[in-house]
Amino acid sequence: MRKLLPFLAGLAMGLAVMIALRPAPDTAAEDSATAALQKTLARQRAEIKQLRKENADLQEAAAAPPAVAPANAPGSGPSNPFAPGRGGKSPLMAMAAAMMKNPGMRDMIAAQQKGVLQIQYQDLLNHFQMSADERDQFMKLILDKQMARMDLGMQAMSADGNQTADEKAALKQQMSEQDATADAQIQDFFNNDADFAYFQTYEKQLPEHQDLSSLNTSLTQAGQPLNDEQSDAMLNLMVQASKDSKAATPTPTDPTQPPSGSAMDAALQQQEQEQNEIAEGAASVLTPQQLDILKREQAAKMQMLKVGLQMSRQMFGGGSGPSGSAGNSAPAPPP
Repeated sequence: MRKLLPFLAGLAMGLAVMIALRPAPDTAAEDSATAALQKTLARQRAEIKQLRKENADLQEAAAAPPAVAPANAPGSGPSNPFAPGRGGKSPLMAMAAAMMKNPGMRDMIAAQQKGVLQIQYQDLLNHFQMSADERDQFMKLILDKQMARMDLGMQAMSADGNQTADEKAALKQQMSEQDATADAQIQDFFNNDADFAYFQTYEKQLPEHQDLSSLNTSLTQAGQPLNDEQSDAMLNLMVQASKDSKAATPTPTDPTQPPSGSAMDAALQQQEQEQNEIAEGAASVLTPQQLDILKREQAAKMQMLKVGLQMSRQMFGGGSGPSGSAGNSAPAPPP
């Protein structure tokens, strides 16, 4: 659920950076390169102008009053202009899909994703003590895998709302085969079954590694860093809490469909249970000062998740209240 939201993060900042960049020639030898860069910049400006026009058109279409459905007609409740309609598309997701087809936008998003992935996999890179060339090669494989997932995800999200069961099954199969191909390339890179198994475990526990890294950053800034024993104990605690919360509150998901209101509610409930279990277990691992910082981190994380889910409700029509009761929440798709 949390992976559905961040891909547009930093898009506006990236645009501003792209427009603001101006190569300044230092010598005559750089004139040719500068001209090429300026030509590329001009092309990207034209592409941005076209995207702005498409965005304005989509916003105008989204703001138009919906057609009035006949009384007692199925689905005649309040409509969300961001949610896929019958045979229609979410304007926001259609706009994002269009951006992904634009070479300039795609390169910018890839650069943003590369920075995020570098942080997420930093502990893994340090564990294997990779050389600079090995890091570059490995991170390219990870980025290619991420961008391929994003492409199929956008294809699914911007597709018509009336996909047949066969179409959804085919898309799921394509996603599965795509991941298998990427993992085979990563396995070839490691060329060692034990190292690849370590990578697979790390990737499954990526959210917990990221949370632990964030916690330790805050603790270090407060002069209360985790020692090795505490780090291991907290990671194990986070992994176990995640397993327990998922078992107690399964989250219905379908990678070929936007998340329903009930799926968002389940994700929030799952996170609340997980964070409570972590806080309880951490009382015997952390000092009182460290535990207080952990609880502040958890409160901030839950607030960010609630904001993200509220945005998702607006985008996908899950309503604004529990279980999407204020909107056109679709039934939870089968797992």
